[in-house]
Amino acid sequence: MPSEPAVDDINGHRYTIFMKYLLTSAGFTTEEIVITCENLVNKNRQDISVGIINEAYAVEQGDKRWMINELSSIANKFGGAVDIVNLLSLSDINQQGRIEACDMIYVVGGNTDYLNSVYRSSGFDSILTKLREDMVYVGSSAGGMVLGKRLPSKARAVLYDEQQEFGTDGYLEIFDFALVPHMNSEVFQNCTQDIVCDELQGFDEVAYCLNDAQAIAIDGGDISFIGGVPLIIRNGEAINP
Repeated sequence: MPSEPAVDDINGHRYTIFMKYLLTSAGFTTEEIVITCENLVNKNRQDISVGIINEAYAVEQGDKRWMINELSSIANKFGGAVDIVNLLSLSDINQQGRIEACDMIYVVGGNTDYLNSVYRSSGFDSILTKLREDMVYVGSSAGGMVLGKRLPSKARAVLYDEQQEFGTDGYLEIFDFALVPHMNSEVFQNCTQDIVCDELQGFDEVAYCLNDAQAIAIDGGDISFIGGVPLIIRNGEAINP
């Protein structure tokens, strides 16, 4: 376990890196994303154990079939033990022990502001800085968004119909960019380039906009895009090269 976090320069930005990250729009939707996870963990998928954090959906009403399907996909794709780690039920020490018994953390999506509040109230935001360097954090939708910059409240309401803020005015900001998942999704029909650009006018942070077949892998100072380079927006304008 490192005594101090590594600081790396990625595409002109400096981040405090504690472990390895795979930021996705909707989890393991493609074989390429699964292979990337194997490479980050440095194990065959049949040997990878997973600690699932499934808190973010708790405040959302409606059909949860998507969540059941996502958890089923993990159980089918990875052959190691699958644990579900309930942050609000465990002490800091028990959180860390349960997570470090696994090869990777998988954080399911839902309401990002609520997930952020759970991370902070349970102490998991501090635990994240203490995990071993070879731990892999896989964030699906809100599970990845919570690590970066928070989108403006109005944009969140338009894109994801997230109204409650749960006392949140900022996320963990391990990375100084924002994630916009579910681009061109049938479920989140406002997640189109025109609407996202309109909602992010005046938002002076880089936003990586992922469709459900895309992901971002971060390993130390290396960043790679899976499923193609995502749409990148700043101040309401696409800045892709």
